Amino acid sequence: MKLIINFGMDNANVRVKSNNSLLTRLKLVNPKLILMHCNCHSGHIASGEVNKALPKEVDYLLHSLVTYITNSSKRSALLEKFQLFCERKK
Repeated sequence: MKLIINFGMDNANVRVKSNNSLLTRLKLVNPKLILMHCNCHSGHIASGEVNKALPKEVDYLLHSLVTYITNSSKRSALLEKFQLFCERKK
């Protein structure tokens, strides 16, 4: 346990914040441990909260658009060509 240099986990209270969390127990064994919050997990939580504030119609429209494009290899290829075209315009 003293050789642990990195340990990944989400930011749940039982793992990082409470007095009897996994992190506090690990720090008893290795006090040099440093907590680094997971940016991907934090971003996922934040985007979920933003999504709650949007009207349901916006969520439906975006989901339908993604489904429409990804369900067709031809439409996916056209989107990729369009993206490359837009990159050249910058």
